[in-house]
Amino acid sequence: MHFPIIKLEPIDLPREDWDIDLNYEDCCLNRHTDYYGDIYNEEDRRKVITSDWFRELLDGIATIDTEKETITYCDKETIQNTLYDYYLQQAKDLFEQAGQQQISGYDFRCAGTKFRRFDTLFVEDYGMTSLDFVEDAIYYAGETRQIGNIFDAHW
Repeated sequence: MHFPIIKLEPIDLPREDWDIDLNYEDCCLNRHTDYYGDIYNEEDRRKVITSDWFRELLDGIATIDTEKETITYCDKETIQNTLYDYYLQQAKDLFEQAGQQQISGYDFRCAGTKFRRFDTLFVEDYGMTSLDFVEDAIYYAGETRQIGNIFDAHW
């Protein structure tokens, strides 16, 4: 299955200075992929930025400005509440699956790495799962990052 790795860049970094390679020794990227590295072309990159799924992934975490191609992190309280609601729902879902004897270690791993079940990975200074990314969002409350290159990954 193919999915994107989204590279976030500082808001003031010129496009010609964006990263065009990822760290091939990054333990997160290596753990959650069997291949990564090809840069999305501009059309595919725009499809990600303007997609409903990307907006759904970041709902309650950050807002997307599709024209400026940036994300702005929500305030700390909103992010914390979004995470609390997510954790609560995951706990309920896992408990229900367990009660029906339909649970596996994979279900726990997904709940602990894939925020809202999105495989999407992020890179700022290092690779992050979607859940790592949203958990770190609290530290960037109110800040804006530009969406840099988007890389193809496979699992």
